[in-house]
Amino acid sequence: MKLKLVKKAHLIRDQNLVKIQHYDTVVFEYDELTKSAKVFFQLSRTSDRQIGQAIEFFKPDTIERIYPTKKWVYSKPLGS
Repeated sequence: MKLKLVKKAHLIRDQNLVKIQHYDTVVFEYDELTKSAKVFFQLSRTSDRQIGQAIEFFKPDTIERIYPTKKWVYSKPLGS
C-alpha cells in the first residue's frame, strides 16, 4: 500500500519523524519509534482528508488530536 498525498502536500522525513506538510502547515506527524501520531484537525477539508489517509497508512498506536483555536490563524491575511 502506498501513501497517497493530496495536492500541495509534501512528505518530510526527519530522523525518526515523518511529517506531512500541506501548504505551509504540518498537519500530520508520526514517530516511527513510539508509533504515535500528532494530527492537526479542522484546518481544511483537504487537510483532514490527508490526515485520514495518513492514519490509515501508518496505523499509529496512539493519536494526539490538536484542534486550532481559530481557523483563520493559519491563513495568510489578504494583501500580505
